[in-house]
Amino acid sequence: MKTDKRDAEKIARCLAFRTYKPVAVPTEDTEMVKDFIRMRNDHKQALTKTRQQINAFCLRHKLHYTAGKHKWTQKHLEWLGKLSLDASLREILDGYLLTQNYLLERITQMDKRIEELSRTDKFNEKAKN
Repeated sequence: MKTDKRDAEKIARCLAFRTYKPVAVPTEDTEMVKDFIRMRNDHKQALTKTRQQINAFCLRHKLHYTAGKHKWTQKHLEWLGKLSLDASLREILDGYLLTQNYLLERITQMDKRIEELSRTDKFNEKAKN
Protein backbone atom coordinates (compact mmCIF):
# COMPACT_ATOMS: atom_id res chain seq x y z
CA MET A 1 0.00 0.00 0.00
CA LYS A 2 1.43 3.35 -1.01
CA THR A 3 1.68 5.86 1.84
CA ASP A 4 3.07 8.88 0.01
CA LYS A 5 0.01 11.02 0.81
CA ARG A 6 0.02 10.03 4.50
CA ASP A 7 3.78 10.52 4.70
CA ALA A 8 3.48 13.95 3.12
CA GLU A 9 0.75 14.93 5.59
CA LYS A 10 2.83 13.72 8.53
CA ILE A 11 5.89 15.66 7.30
CA ALA A 12 3.74 18.79 6.81
CA ARG A 13 2.39 18.49 10.41
CA CYS A 14 5.89 18.02 11.82
CA LEU A 15 7.13 21.05 9.91
CA ALA A 16 4.14 23.14 10.95
CA PHE A 17 4.54 22.27 14.64
CA ARG A 18 8.34 22.41 14.42
CA THR A 19 8.80 18.96 15.90
CA TYR A 20 11.60 18.08 13.49
CA LYS A 21 15.10 18.82 14.68
CA PRO A 22 17.84 19.94 12.32
CA VAL A 23 20.22 17.23 11.21
CA ALA A 24 23.83 17.84 10.27
CA VAL A 25 25.58 15.75 7.67
CA PRO A 26 28.77 14.44 9.30
CA THR A 27 32.03 15.83 7.98
CA GLU A 28 35.18 13.80 7.40
CA ASP A 29 36.56 15.19 10.67
CA THR A 30 33.46 14.13 12.57
CA GLU A 31 33.63 10.63 11.08
CA MET A 32 37.33 10.42 12.01
CA VAL A 33 36.53 11.29 15.63
CA LYS A 34 33.73 8.71 15.70
CA ASP A 35 36.13 6.06 14.38
CA PHE A 36 38.71 7.08 16.96
CA ILE A 37 36.16 6.73 19.77
CA ARG A 38 35.06 3.35 18.37
CA MET A 39 38.70 2.23 18.44
CA ARG A 40 39.00 3.35 22.07
CA ASN A 41 35.85 1.40 22.95
CA ASP A 42 37.26 -1.67 21.19
CA HIS A 43 40.40 -1.38 23.31
CA LYS A 44 38.26 -1.11 26.47
CA GLN A 45 36.44 -4.30 25.48
CA ALA A 46 39.76 -6.03 24.81
CA LEU A 47 41.01 -4.90 28.25
CA THR A 48 37.91 -6.35 29.90
CA LYS A 49 38.38 -9.63 28.02
CA THR A 50 42.08 -9.80 28.95
CA ARG A 51 41.24 -9.24 32.62
CA GLN A 52 38.62 -11.98 32.43
CA GLN A 53 41.26 -14.27 30.95
CA ILE A 54 43.65 -13.46 33.80
CA ASN A 55 40.89 -14.16 36.34
CA ALA A 56 40.07 -17.47 34.63
CA PHE A 57 43.76 -18.40 34.56
CA CYS A 58 44.02 -17.77 38.30
CA LEU A 59 40.87 -19.77 39.01
CA ARG A 60 42.09 -22.73 36.92
CA HIS A 61 45.30 -22.80 38.94
CA LYS A 62 43.61 -22.21 42.31
CA LEU A 63 45.23 -18.81 42.80
CA HIS A 64 42.96 -16.68 44.95
CA TYR A 65 43.61 -13.04 45.74
CA THR A 66 42.80 -12.40 49.41
CA ALA A 67 44.97 -9.39 50.22
CA GLY A 68 42.26 -6.86 49.36
CA LYS A 69 38.63 -6.42 48.41
CA HIS A 70 39.14 -5.18 44.87
CA LYS A 71 41.01 -6.55 41.90
CA TRP A 72 43.03 -4.49 39.42
CA THR A 73 44.42 -2.23 42.10
CA GLN A 74 48.17 -1.69 42.40
CA LYS A 75 48.22 -4.21 45.25
CA HIS A 76 46.44 -6.83 43.13
CA LEU A 77 48.79 -6.29 40.20
CA GLU A 78 51.81 -6.64 42.50
CA TRP A 79 50.33 -9.90 43.83
CA LEU A 80 49.97 -11.20 40.25
CA GLY A 81 53.55 -10.22 39.49
CA LYS A 82 54.92 -12.00 42.59
CA LEU A 83 53.02 -15.28 42.22
CA SER A 84 55.31 -18.27 42.47
CA LEU A 85 54.66 -20.25 39.28
CA ASP A 86 56.62 -22.67 37.16
CA ALA A 87 58.25 -21.17 34.07
CA SER A 88 55.48 -22.09 31.62
CA LEU A 89 52.67 -20.68 33.73
CA ARG A 90 54.69 -17.57 34.55
CA GLU A 91 55.22 -16.98 30.82
CA ILE A 92 51.49 -17.27 30.18
CA LEU A 93 50.50 -14.95 33.01
CA ASP A 94 53.20 -12.44 32.05
CA GLY A 95 51.85 -12.47 28.49
CA TYR A 96 48.37 -11.63 29.75
CA LEU A 97 49.76 -8.90 32.01
CA LEU A 98 51.81 -7.45 29.15
CA THR A 99 48.67 -7.27 27.00
CA GLN A 100 46.75 -5.65 29.84
CA ASN A 101 49.45 -3.04 30.38
CA TYR A 102 49.64 -2.28 26.66
CA LEU A 103 45.86 -1.81 26.46
CA LEU A 104 45.82 0.44 29.53
CA GLU A 105 48.58 2.58 28.04
CA ARG A 106 46.82 2.85 24.67
CA ILE A 107 43.49 3.76 26.32
CA THR A 108 45.23 6.49 28.32
CA GLN A 109 46.82 7.84 25.13
CA MET A 110 43.49 7.75 23.31
CA ASP A 111 41.75 9.54 26.19
CA LYS A 112 44.34 12.32 25.98
CA ARG A 113 43.86 12.56 22.21
CA ILE A 114 40.07 12.71 22.57
CA GLU A 115 40.49 15.44 25.18
CA GLU A 116 42.70 17.39 22.73
CA LEU A 117 40.14 16.97 19.95
CA SER A 118 37.35 18.19 22.21
CA ARG A 119 39.26 21.44 22.73
CA THR A 120 39.51 22.25 19.01
CA ASP A 121 37.16 24.87 17.60
CA LYS A 122 35.25 22.27 15.57
CA PHE A 123 34.23 20.25 18.61
CA ASN A 124 34.58 22.64 21.53
CA GLU A 125 30.92 23.70 21.57
CA LYS A 126 29.64 20.14 21.14
CA ALA A 127 31.93 18.83 23.90
CA LYS A 128 30.50 21.33 26.40
CA ASN A 129 26.93 20.04 25.87
